[in-house]
Amino acid sequence: ADGITNFMQDGPGKSSFVSGSANYVRVNAGTFQAEAASTIATKATLNGGSATLLAKTTGPTTIDVHGGSHVLNRPGTTINVYSGRVIIDCGNAGSTDVTINIHGDAYVEIVRLTTSGTVNVNRYGGMFETGRMQKDLTIATMYASSRAKFGSLPKGGGALTITNQYKLDADAQAI
Repeated sequence: ADGITNFMQDGPGKSSFVSGSANYVRVNAGTFQAEAASTIATKATLNGGSATLLAKTTGPTTIDVHGGSHVLNRPGTTINVYSGRVIIDCGNAGSTDVTINIHGDAYVEIVRLTTSGTVNVNRYGGMFETGRMQKDLTIATMYASSRAKFGSLPKGGGALTITNQYKLDADAQAI
């Protein structure tokens, strides 16, 4: 599967991207899994269904989520979640800088996000959850609006540190 420009999972069923590279991946329905030897170079658009990007997958620059339920064992540089559910469980993101933008009725949970890069979270809406976090995480900058909700602080093995926290409006919920 070397050199695919666009990989699209539009119907029910299951697709596994075992090796090679794709510039763009879109999942509208069904189940998609990017295996260890695969590369998603530029963008993944997850509109529905379920997708799993395994740990050794080379992650895309941008991941846009508009629905469905997804597990990211390898994050992108920018993760935009407008709707749906995303669990980030990445034990080794290397030196990747990660920005997570949460909008609308989205649900984003971080279980692990281990990186030597910078992590920023912008909470414009939806739910941000860290209750099951297993590893320490430092968020360099977090913005929050009054439409954004925060689930719970880590209850297990990880500590959450937020270096700079800003409210986008007066009624925003701080952590």
